[in-house]
Amino acid sequence: MSTLMAEANVFENGEVIQLRSHTNRKDIVFAGLRKEFDVPLCKELCPPREFYIGCAFKKTLVVAIENILIEDPETAETLQSREQINVINNVIDLKSSLKYRGWLHNEQRLFVQQVKGKTKLFLLRSGFNRLAAAIELGWQYIIVDVYEDAVEAEDQILFKYIVNNDNTPSSPNKDIDFVKGAVEAIDKQGLTTDAEIVVFLKKITCTSDGIALRSPSDIEDYEASTFEEDENGDIVVVDGKLKKSCLLYKVRRKRGKEAHILPLDGTSANGVLKTLKRGYAGASLVTTGEGSELGYAFEEKNSLHRIFWDGLKLYSKYNKPIMCFGYIENPSSVTLEADRTSCKEHFNEFLKEVKNKIYPTVNFDKLGVNTMADVPWNIEEIFKWGGYIPQDKTMVNSQKKETDIVL
Repeated sequence: MSTLMAEANVFENGEVIQLRSHTNRKDIVFAGLRKEFDVPLCKELCPPREFYIGCAFKKTLVVAIENILIEDPETAETLQSREQINVINNVIDLKSSLKYRGWLHNEQRLFVQQVKGKTKLFLLRSGFNRLAAAIELGWQYIIVDVYEDAVEAEDQILFKYIVNNDNTPSSPNKDIDFVKGAVEAIDKQGLTTDAEIVVFLKKITCTSDGIALRSPSDIEDYEASTFEEDENGDIVVVDGKLKKSCLLYKVRRKRGKEAHILPLDGTSANGVLKTLKRGYAGASLVTTGEGSELGYAFEEKNSLHRIFWDGLKLYSKYNKPIMCFGYIENPSSVTLEADRTSCKEHFNEFLKEVKNKIYPTVNFDKLGVNTMADVPWNIEEIFKWGGYIPQDKTMVNSQKKETDIVL
């Protein structure tokens, strides 16, 4: 072993707790050279699992960093399972550790899988921050555990997340990461029902030893049921809605219960408007095919008061009407049209409310106006109904049913 290699600190019972450099001198740094990695010692202090979430262990190798891919060679999509690709603070901390302590041989190695047909190319599955830190330090090599790809599609997805659940030195998976995994399972496995998604979420939020990292209510939770009177005057129980804090709700915001119906929230709705080159988020003028436009997205449950006050400021500044585009948060093909009608009614009621609140504040008698109906309102010219944001992706004659604003 090189004089720069790590040695073990041990308790009296012989348990290995840490590996660090023989020297504490700051002028001695590790450069990610082959000689700085001891494969037998790594396997002794951190034994690889022979079979891990449907993936069989093949070997531990010291490989050239340039041969580790972080994007799919066929689709160019990132292999990172997390939404936040590299967390800057984590990379900075890892750089310091790798530079002055070298590779800690009792810690989990990077997990990779071999590219089909390529003996020296590997797909990275776990250890993105550590690889980023090594690259920034100019390391040439790093140590990895090579696993075969899982046979089952579900195991292929779970492997990427549970590996990170198990690795305590790494930054833990967040809700946004588990949601990303569930969305991948919906797209690749065809999960459709809430029950199927909940089963998957329970798997992806566990360690390989079955320790749950999220409680049942973290995964699926509902508001309390209420009692309402139906059209016949009978009292009926209305089931509570999903709580916004639970994972199932967050997954449904990304993928609705029907693959061809697009769920939306404020951010994604404004994203669609931006793509369509329509006014969005009231931020500034957007150039359209017919000139320039100001606009907002809203859904039936939104209070429009913020849009009203912000819109008046924009109208005064640009002398342009404010286009209001409606969307449905979690639509279904059965209720989409009715929900849209309700959304439009909500917009009309908002305009009426504005008039009702303004009317008592102005002395219209001096203007010769006797009733509110006689007021020459200009509200409809300031806040205009723009239509519905497209959400029905049903294929009709090889084309999506809705590709532009629905009037």
